[in-house]
Amino acid sequence: MKKDFIFFIWLGIWFTGSLLVLFFTQGLGDHSDGLMHYMLAKYAHIHPENFLDPWAKTGYTTVAWPFAQFGLKGAMFMNILCAGTSMWLVYKISKHLQIKHAWIAFIVLSLSTYYFKLMFSGLTEHVFSLVLITVIYLLLKNKWLIGTLILSSLPFFRQEGYIIMAALIPFYLYKRKFRFIPLLSSAFILVGLIGGIYYHNMMWIVRSNPYGYSQSYGSGPWWAFCIKLYYNIGLVNLLFLILGIITLFVTLLSSRFKKGATEFLLVFFPFFSFFIAHSLFWYLGIFHSMGLQRVLNCVTPLMAIIAAFGVSKILSGISEKFRTPVMAIMTIPLVIYPFLPGQSNVNPKKDFALTEYERRMRDACEFINIHYEHSLIYAEHPLIPYFLDIDPFDTRKMRRIFQIDLSKVQAGDIILWENDLAGTQSGLPVKMLFENKRFAGKRSFQTKNDYIVVFECKQ
Repeated sequence: MKKDFIFFIWLGIWFTGSLLVLFFTQGLGDHSDGLMHYMLAKYAHIHPENFLDPWAKTGYTTVAWPFAQFGLKGAMFMNILCAGTSMWLVYKISKHLQIKHAWIAFIVLSLSTYYFKLMFSGLTEHVFSLVLITVIYLLLKNKWLIGTLILSSLPFFRQEGYIIMAALIPFYLYKRKFRFIPLLSSAFILVGLIGGIYYHNMMWIVRSNPYGYSQSYGSGPWWAFCIKLYYNIGLVNLLFLILGIITLFVTLLSSRFKKGATEFLLVFFPFFSFFIAHSLFWYLGIFHSMGLQRVLNCVTPLMAIIAAFGVSKILSGISEKFRTPVMAIMTIPLVIYPFLPGQSNVNPKKDFALTEYERRMRDACEFINIHYEHSLIYAEHPLIPYFLDIDPFDTRKMRRIFQIDLSKVQAGDIILWENDLAGTQSGLPVKMLFENKRFAGKRSFQTKNDYIVVFECKQ
């Protein structure tokens, strides 16, 4: 009970701090995918197809929809709730696994810097991680039916759910729960039937995969995600994670797999499979991988449990006389380090404020609202409908620049061009607009590396 009291005191401090950040933050967390996921959820009741959008993810959009009605901060609040619940579950799981110092797990998770920073966004990782850790908890508690049904839905929160499903099958085999394995297809069948009725095409779910094998944003070294781990969870947490992995393998081998098998199959193997998969995707340049650090937030709760396993094993091997001082020596850096100056640590002025590019984009949108409030907008970047506060899926208000036919743009319409997505991804050179006599550049906004121009169609 005393240790539970410590947990709830820490959770209260963490939750209060998170709410203060939520109240004062002006940042967006992620101004690309995060904003798109938020807007897909916000307008899903107007555009029901958003609930079935394979990129938006049916599970995420469904969960996020009520929160998104309160704006982006509503989606951020949802992420805070997901992270807080995940902290409670990693604590419960650690206790069930008889990790003596289970409190280390929720401390590690709460102080994983990138996991904390990106709570304040519309990204999907925190919801995914909560669903994942819920499945782990249910399977550990022998709630096989509900655990398997929820696990079957994991790919509809993020595509990596298929990796996790495959990685957990050995645990089903180890526990001889063969009859539950076919149920892993439950959500796929259910969502497939709903979409088949809506689209009048029963094969839609197979044909709509947004992450083709050969699609690539580039590639990088195979060890890239090893470095990203440091920036994702911080130096102290990383050392604890490495310690946890080493002690887990030592426990397995020294006991001839009689101890640590559950921890290995239920916690470590899903984490390891996820980590290796993303390392390979980025190295080979497949499945639309961008080598993004933030994907590791999906399995940060698993890392916290592994770290707690290792630290607890070390502390348990120390005599009572020295255990408290050693615990303090290990805990103090864990708590202090995330707030020290450093690239991987929390920097409130940078992490919770608009970037210069976002401020310039806001200025461009304010210019449009003042001078062209009722004009049809052609744009590509998610920041634009966000700052204009318009439905980006309503073609009466906004249309994408991607594959635009300039000859069909009508007088009075506005093109908001920026070099990021409109210029690079959509392939519309700004020079083409300047040289076209039908368009007039009305205002430009610049940063050191970015260029934004508002064009009006004159005729």
